[in-house]
Amino acid sequence: MAADELQRGTEPEAPGPLVSVIVSNYNYARFLGECVESVLTQTYRHLELIVVDDGSTDESLEVARRYAGRDPRVRVIAQENAGQAAGFNAGFKASSGEIVCFMDSDDYWMPQKVERVVGAFEQGGYSLVQHSSCVVDEQGEPTGEVFPPAGVTGDVLRLYLAENHVSFFSPTSGLACRRRDLERIFPLDAQSYLSYYWADVAVSRPMPIFGQVFSFEEPLGYYRRHGGNRSLHGPSRRNEVRAQVLHARYTNEMLERFGVEGRIRFRRSKPYRWLASTLPLYHPDRLWAALLTGMHRLRRAALRVAAFLTPRPIKRWARRRLGWPVREPDGPPTAPSEDRREARP
Repeated sequence: MAADELQRGTEPEAPGPLVSVIVSNYNYARFLGECVESVLTQTYRHLELIVVDDGSTDESLEVARRYAGRDPRVRVIAQENAGQAAGFNAGFKASSGEIVCFMDSDDYWMPQKVERVVGAFEQGGYSLVQHSSCVVDEQGEPTGEVFPPAGVTGDVLRLYLAENHVSFFSPTSGLACRRRDLERIFPLDAQSYLSYYWADVAVSRPMPIFGQVFSFEEPLGYYRRHGGNRSLHGPSRRNEVRAQVLHARYTNEMLERFGVEGRIRFRRSKPYRWLASTLPLYHPDRLWAALLTGMHRLRRAALRVAAFLTPRPIKRWARRRLGWPVREPDGPPTAPSEDRREARP
């Protein structure tokens, strides 16, 4: 099926594959109810919801168990606080769906999200399906933003190596993967710095190794921006440079693990230079980006100076050797001889 047909959505055959929705929650009792409601009211009914409470100290566990008592599709797992990656590990181990969707407990979905995702997987054979989300504030009021602005459909593995960065993915609540692909990377390393703080990165970045990625053009969920996660978008943005470097390093580890040739050199990418330019003058990442940019500009300037200072007879001789048109001192440009044109491969 063509990508535009997937964008419009398809009606899956009943009952369709089982979809597992994994929610890792920590102290978001005030948002968890709306999150769970948005899953249980999906137009696609053949799903299971696994809520992993990561040692919350508020009423989160009570809220989750209340929904589990009302709907048999809801299961609750309580564990000691160990981070989102540990929550994903527990939820994935308890799940059985052929398709697995991940979700943050402070976000919520549009009613047709799961139906659209299942249609994309069934018709396209992708390893990962993702979508953007409408940004709302703490009270659920729209801000008019869409996050992330746009996704990529196709061979993202090729883009890794061509553009030297890995910023092609939605955050947790926009990710859905096939179980067979997730089994190749689970369980996640819950002790690693990256997995502890960016479990969605640990899930999404290896997926292009196993197949192509599909991104819906329109948002299918709501991303809540509030005091608990505002640091990701506010003054701490300078930390994004370090985060992106860590994401690229993790992706390189996955490329090596699964035998993919080529590596991502994030410090050569445009996103890195742009991010580094926002840092203080003394920051080492800004200095490194300035050095790379300066070397690039110096090289271009040196080539221009060399071309300007090279005597014209040498330029004409070089053009003849290369078979390029040559402008004689007192005449129009002359094409290379037939012999030289035939000699060129």
